[in-house]
Formats: sequence, C-alpha cells, structure tokens
Amino acid sequence: MSSLQAEEQRRIVAACFARTGLTVEQLWLRYFALGGDVSEVELEAFLQGLFPLPRIQRDMVAHAVNERLDEVSGARRAPYSRDTGEDIRPRGPLAALVGLLDGAHRVAPERLPEVIAAAGRALDLRIAVYLADYDQHRLIPFPGPSPGRVPLAIENSTAGQAYRQAGTMLDEDPAGPRLWATLLDGDERVGVLELEADANTDLNDPMLRTQCRWLASLSGHLLAAAMRYGDGLDLTRRRRRRGPTAELLWQHLPR
Repeated sequence: MSSLQAEEQRRIVAACFARTGLTVEQLWLRYFALGGDVSEVELEAFLQGLFPLPRIQRDMVAHAVNERLDEVSGARRAPYSRDTGEDIRPRGPLAALVGLLDGAHRVAPERLPEVIAAAGRALDLRIAVYLADYDQHRLIPFPGPSPGRVPLAIENSTAGQAYRQAGTMLDEDPAGPRLWATLLDGDERVGVLELEADANTDLNDPMLRTQCRWLASLSGHLLAAAMRYGDGLDLTRRRRRRGPTAELLWQHLPR
C-alpha cells in the first residue's frame, strides 16, 4: 500500500476542488457531514497550503471533493493519502444519521437545514425543510420562499396531510414525485421534510420510507433544540411580532 506525501495530496485536492464548482462553504458542509473536525476557515487555509491537516482529515476533504466530482462526469478524482482497494465512501442510513449528529452541534441554528440536506445525500435524496407556523396554518420553506418553494397550506396540501397525520405521504407531482415526512420532536410536530430522488429511486420502497422517518424524527428533535439558542428558526414560524411582555413570557415557557 503506497502513501502519498501530504503536500502533494493537498496540491492535487486543491486543484480538483477548483473543478467542482463548489464554494469553500459548500465543500465544508459536505466535509463535516462525513465527520470532519476542522472549521471552514481552517479548511480554506488547508486548500491554500497555509494550514496542515492530519491524514484522516485530508482524506475526508478528498472524499468530499470526490463526491462532487462523481456528480460531474469525466472529472479527475482527488487522491487519498493511501491507495485503497475499495470505495470508502460512507453509505446508507447510518452515514446520514452520523453526518446529521456530527454536523448539528457545529453550526448556527439557522444553518441546520443545510446540515440536514447534506445528510440526505447519503441516502441519495434532495431535502428541503418546511417549518410549521405557530398558528398551524402554513408550512413555510426555510431559509425562505424561492421560485421552486412557497408556503403551503396545512389544510389542503399533501405536505399538510403528512403533517396532520404525523407520518409520511407520497406526492405524485407532474414535475416529479416527492415524499413528505413529518419533523417530530417527541409528540410535537415542527414541520415537514420534502424529499426528492432521481428516477432510479423508488420513494414507495418501505425501507427507504422508514429511513426517511428516522431522518425526519432526528431532524425535528435537533431543530426544536436549536430554537432555544437563536431566533432564526423561531422568526420563520411567527406570523406576527411579539411585544416585550409576550416575548418574555414565551422565553419562559417549557419547550
């Protein structure tokens, strides 16, 4: 088993990263979803040759780069520090759950949806987060409405039906099927996950739907916990501004 010198590996990884089309922030999200330990600033310094990383961390960066290069046909892959006879990429539900747990305590609450989306890639799923407003009328996309995502009524949408039933619901949309899974914190419903897959993935697969329920339950717990430490998520769920007295009472309510 041959070894690659650290600086030579860094140089090639940096060159491969330049072909991914990712920002450093996007690469970092992929990297720490794999269990990476260094900060975004340290990762950028490593790519520029200003900060050394241990072998295992260099390999995680290489792996995060290669995940993106696998999505870009014909791109040369980044090297690992040692030749391996097998694909070491984490796969499946364990990789998704570990990535979610590892990433959740490293980011500000309002960036948790990015961590959830990164964990979903281990299941080959594209994920978006919708939070329920406190009046229980709408499901609001976080971090905000976009051309592809707008608030959905809880009473008359497939996403709302999944939310009301605290389960999963398949939506056979003409633009492509999607699965809605309820974000749960114990018995409390926080919102829903929108899960999309490629044409080769069957969203009706019972095992996949079970894995999506696991991911939604853990994500719901992490989102609910994060709301105690910042108002980014809380503001999305409000439909009206609280006065000083109401805000003080809210902060002292049991969560």
